[in-house]
Amino acid sequence: MKQGFASVISNSKVMPATHLIWLKASQLDLEAQPGQFFMVRCGEGFECILRRPFSIHQIAFENKRAKLAFLFNI
Repeated sequence: MKQGFASVISNSKVMPATHLIWLKASQLDLEAQPGQFFMVRCGEGFECILRRPFSIHQIAFENKRAKLAFLFNI
């Protein structure tokens, strides 16, 4: 399992209770495709111990760095 850090570029509400979040990270696998899953953990503390599976909604490349979009319901 590969691990890396990502920073939030944007988080927009597209419908009631539905959000589209874009992440940028230099250590993500450049072979990732929409439909594959990432196990996401927010923060470094003990508030959220378990990771959550997020499927890639969209992917864009910029200077050999991946920008990933996740579409999710709250």
